[in-house]
Amino acid sequence: MGVYVYGFVRRGDAAGDAVCEGELAALIRRIDGDRVELQHEAVMEHAEVLNGALDRGPVLPLRFGHVLPDEDAVRAHISARTAELERLLGELQDRVEMDLTAVYREEPLLREVLAENPSLAAARRLIRGRPAEATHFERIRLGEGISQAIEGKREADGAAILRELEGSAVAVSTEGPRHVRMLLNAAFLVERDRLDEFDERVEEVSRERADRMEFRLVGPRPAHSFV
Repeated sequence: MGVYVYGFVRRGDAAGDAVCEGELAALIRRIDGDRVELQHEAVMEHAEVLNGALDRGPVLPLRFGHVLPDEDAVRAHISARTAELERLLGELQDRVEMDLTAVYREEPLLREVLAENPSLAAARRLIRGRPAEATHFERIRLGEGISQAIEGKREADGAAILRELEGSAVAVSTEGPRHVRMLLNAAFLVERDRLDEFDERVEEVSRERADRMEFRLVGPRPAHSFV
């Protein structure tokens, strides 16, 4: 039997199954074996436990899949890192993560790229209406050129959005795009009492760019990107 660990909280904020050590606690679930399978239901349950804990106080979330041998091992882990865990919980007091992605709308993006790059527009006209097998390499070069042009636009547009939003957040963490049309994949650490302000800023940024981009905001959630 093993102990699955969701994350860490202050002892007074623990609820449900928890292992306590001093003033700290680990949110846990007892399992058979020493691992859990990566399945949609299990991942969703992991998120639900952490989101529920966030309603009671700051949470230090672990990524999916952390299993320790037994409760003594959990207590030893807390004991060995008490100072660090207490410091991090203090830093996250009344702060939550908001995740924002921005994706280009496909047709407007292509129109912009071709208008800004006459050579790409000319190459596209040359292969239009011709058989794919006869223009195979030309199509590859065109695709590569369009991808490079999008990369340049992505950097400029993503930086502009971050400049407009970072003033409403304590910290910002960015990750690389998941696909060619994604221009921003960012997490913002936001004070709880400024959530309405942050939402309004995102809405304003989204509205100003609605003809070119689609935005998706998720949160509040535990600060996965900042611990």
